[in-house]
Amino acid sequence: MLDHESSDSVGRIERAMRSFKRLGDAQRVQRGWRSATGIELDATGLLALMRIDEHGSLRLTELAPLLWLDLSVVSRKVRQLEEMGLVMRTPDPADARASQLKATPSGAATVARMMSHRRDMLEATVGTWTEADREQLAELLERFVHDVVNSYEDHDQS
Repeated sequence: MLDHESSDSVGRIERAMRSFKRLGDAQRVQRGWRSATGIELDATGLLALMRIDEHGSLRLTELAPLLWLDLSVVSRKVRQLEEMGLVMRTPDPADARASQLKATPSGAATVARMMSHRRDMLEATVGTWTEADREQLAELLERFVHDVVNSYEDHDQS
């Protein structure tokens, strides 16, 4: 059981996470994404495109767990990305029955624009912070994400 001080800080973390999630879902933030990328793409589609571009090429069955989504959901999203000309399928050299997903040049350019937009927004947000504060936030966020991912993976295995 957490003591009162710990539970209060956990509550603050949970509230901050909810606020951050709402921020990502906010229409003005999504308009910023659309403006930066020049396309109509929801957060899931953009994340799928970013993961495909990041990995160079991968199978649909490899992408779904990276997104922590069901294969059928990812399949529909990839189909949308293909129709938009952002992703293409290529034969899998290891298995002729399978295909690899790869970002098209347009898809890679979209990811680059989005990453630049996100970086600019972060730079503007923490631009007045000291380097020590930015470094501390980066270190704590990396640790937090790592531990959350591990806790879900541990829970899935039990």
